[in-house]
Amino acid sequence: MHGNNIEYKMINRFKEFLIDPFRFENGINKILVIIFLLINGIVLFNAIFHNPEIGYDAGQHLKYIKILSQFRLPTRDETGEFFSPPFPYFLPSLLHSFGIFAFGVVAKFSQLLNLVFSMGLTFYLIKLCGIIHPNNAHFKIISLSFIGMLPVYYKTFAFVRGEPLLAFLSVFVIYKTLDIFVKNNRSMSNVVLLGLSLGLLMLVRQWGLFLFPAIAIFIAMLALKKKQKWMFSLKSTLLSFFIALMVGGWFYLHLYKEYGTIRAFNRPSHPTFSFSNQPLKFYFGLGLNKLFSDPVRKSFPNEFIPMFYSEFWGDYWCYFNVYGKDIRNNRFISGSSLEKNLSKNPPPLWLETNRYEIRKYLGRVNLISLFPSAILLASVVLGIVYLGRFVFNYLINDRIMMFSLFQLVIVISFIGYSWFLIMYPSSVGNTIKATYMLQVFPFVSILAGEFLQTIREKSAYVYRVILVLLVITVLHNFPIFITQQAFWQ
Repeated sequence: MHGNNIEYKMINRFKEFLIDPFRFENGINKILVIIFLLINGIVLFNAIFHNPEIGYDAGQHLKYIKILSQFRLPTRDETGEFFSPPFPYFLPSLLHSFGIFAFGVVAKFSQLLNLVFSMGLTFYLIKLCGIIHPNNAHFKIISLSFIGMLPVYYKTFAFVRGEPLLAFLSVFVIYKTLDIFVKNNRSMSNVVLLGLSLGLLMLVRQWGLFLFPAIAIFIAMLALKKKQKWMFSLKSTLLSFFIALMVGGWFYLHLYKEYGTIRAFNRPSHPTFSFSNQPLKFYFGLGLNKLFSDPVRKSFPNEFIPMFYSEFWGDYWCYFNVYGKDIRNNRFISGSSLEKNLSKNPPPLWLETNRYEIRKYLGRVNLISLFPSAILLASVVLGIVYLGRFVFNYLINDRIMMFSLFQLVIVISFIGYSWFLIMYPSSVGNTIKATYMLQVFPFVSILAGEFLQTIREKSAYVYRVILVLLVITVLHNFPIFITQQAFWQ
């Protein structure tokens, strides 16, 4: 009987934990619940119906799963993803190692896992909003809605790759960092959990390493602002980073031992960093001749701004909404294979594609998305203002401190990504993908919620007009949230 009571209490606590982010003084907010379910419902739909063989380097990621199921890491000769950490592939490879499921089932399982990561990300995004503006439903709804209106979110969560798990862990790590160092929940279990999460972050994608300097700088500045906590901050940071190194550092030792560097990649890098590694069009090209009419691969090769923008709001690389199909066997053709076949004069008669039908719509998506893009950019500027206040002013509140950490993550991540693009240039720019920065977009979305919150406080009328325009944008862009690389095509 006593055991049943304990089990009953644990179940109730878990229910309360799940419900708490959606609860306010006047009860559970139904709009917030609906948006949460809608976002994750779209993720589930794409996970079920998107072809797992379609995606950036999808074949290489699937090879990684097969090789890891042999309980060993892949080599350079076996897959182009040899340099990627193994954690995103662990559960699918374990399932494959049983030998009782066809590999197609394993690949689909990998996609369905992304639903778990999406639910975790959106759940902790709401919890983050709750510690910034307690009992503010508008702030939670707007912040969640912004991540839900980004096509790159749904596209990435449909693919078999590590970024969905990375984005979830990044949100969780930042939540625990703020919980410990700002909200003063200083238990040893919290610090250990932060270290474990950081270690797993290291084992997902190298992009996760950018969180380490952001967190370290934030905690150091926090200790300077609140001198009475510097010893706790130092001990907790060292302990959590040590645990992270123990959990995830072994993989980077493996890369160093096998390939002579911890930043091994599937192409050689320039020997030194120099902005001249990339041509001027990489930095200054805008692709305006096709950005709003034909934002599909080959339109502006290796021009960062239009390519990143078109991947953020659309499908420049042709793996999600732009499709090709061999009508002889109903097999999908995507990416570079689709581009090569379309370059033939005339294109093969067996090739069916929506490439020329959808380009005008993708152009309109880019055009109408200038408005939410402007809000997102303004939100990042607001984050810079908060970070400046945090650095230069002593009198700061918790809200400014928390947004400062978000901004550090955003800035350091983009600096690191820019370094990567300059050190590993490509004539076609095939490393320019918004997916690679997926982990920063939740924090940009929360900053957007804060930006609109400040507008709402100054002018309710302007706030409502902005919301109407954003709703119109979502309705126009909604088809781009749904995969076209599915069995009914």
